[in-house]
Amino acid sequence: MFGAKKTIIGKGLILLLSLCTFWTLTGGCASLLPKPPVVTLAGIEVLTANLFEQRFALKLRLQNPNKVAITLRAMKVAVEINGQPFAVGVSKMPVTVNSRDEEILEVTVVSDLSGALLQMMELLHSGGKVLTYRIRGRMVSDSFGDFDFDKSGRLELSNPAQSRSTVNDNMGRQ
Repeated sequence: MFGAKKTIIGKGLILLLSLCTFWTLTGGCASLLPKPPVVTLAGIEVLTANLFEQRFALKLRLQNPNKVAITLRAMKVAVEINGQPFAVGVSKMPVTVNSRDEEILEVTVVSDLSGALLQMMELLHSGGKVLTYRIRGRMVSDSFGDFDFDKSGRLELSNPAQSRSTVNDNMGRQ
């Protein structure tokens, strides 16, 4: 009778120790994975615009908070303005962000006529004082898999001279 209880207790103890060891090891391995780069908007420039499509150079600041360099080989980006889809784009330009450093990556995004018209109507309807944006997407890394990002910000457009300095002062710190 006592031998059966010792066997059950022994097996339970071994199982418990095995689970604790597994959780400790996998938790330790998870801490070895890098944190995703921080993505912020550094600038935007109109490349071309015609009746059917508008192309923009979206400049994204990539900040690496890790102790190791991260090489990104591709990126997919979607831009929303005032809560509405605006532009999408991809980049296959590889970039290496060194340990605790930053790089600027330029991604070409494309908007169509409907996206531009919706944004103009929204700005006119709201009085053109505030523009909110959201940039989200996925970065593909050589060594560490994929990283998703999602960044939002707000630009005050009340005075053209003031809004220019507000945009420059707030870029990258959103």
